[in-house]
Amino acid sequence: MDVKPAKPAPKKSGVQRRQRMQSHLRNEQLLGCAIRVVARNGLGSSPHAATAKEAGVSVPTVFAYFPTRATLLAEVVADVDRFYEDIGKGVLYNGDALEAILDFLKACARMVVQDPDRTRIWLDWSTSVGQGELWKLYLEFHRKAVRRLSAVVKRGQADGSIPATVSPNEAALIIASGSHTVAQMMMTDMPLKSVMRYEEELVRAALHLPSRRELEQQRARKDARALAKGRVKGGEKTDTPK
Repeated sequence: MDVKPAKPAPKKSGVQRRQRMQSHLRNEQLLGCAIRVVARNGLGSSPHAATAKEAGVSVPTVFAYFPTRATLLAEVVADVDRFYEDIGKGVLYNGDALEAILDFLKACARMVVQDPDRTRIWLDWSTSVGQGELWKLYLEFHRKAVRRLSAVVKRGQADGSIPATVSPNEAALIIASGSHTVAQMMMTDMPLKSVMRYEEELVRAALHLPSRRELEQQRARKDARALAKGRVKGGEKTDTPK
């Protein structure tokens, strides 16, 4: 009986076909890479080639998802917009108005360490005056932030913790501008204690509330009056501080 020789097993190729990434995952990957690139190089850069290198893909792949420089940069700043909106949602809509605003500024300060890329893009974006669509997008981002802060001020006025004489919009504009200063102070290695002191004094001034020093002076006068009153009741005459 003739036995046919077995066919040799097919040789395994040393090169494996790269698995295609799902479209939405590729989009997320490229956007994340673009955020890192823009944080390093600025919004004035042309990020397609650097994003492709960062992601390990071809330049045409990046263009397939983001056809123009304007499209890619718009997606980058939209991500930053969502990021800071989420921060606001996390701290602004609950509890005491003053504490909510202070917590928002503290969160902005923490992001300098926790998410330096988006912080850099945010600060760069705020100086994009004259850059057409980018500046229009920034103005809308800024207006939304002011509206959120203004709503918190109105909430404080409704419960009596913020004077009715305060203009919610003006106070919100001051606080929104202060958030940039807080981030810049953190980026220049200002001690955290100093940053937090600046933050609180800024907010108290914007809301027509007494400063920490004024509060301490008020407490000292109150304690002195209470002490003097106690001495008088005990039969010891003393002058009441004015």
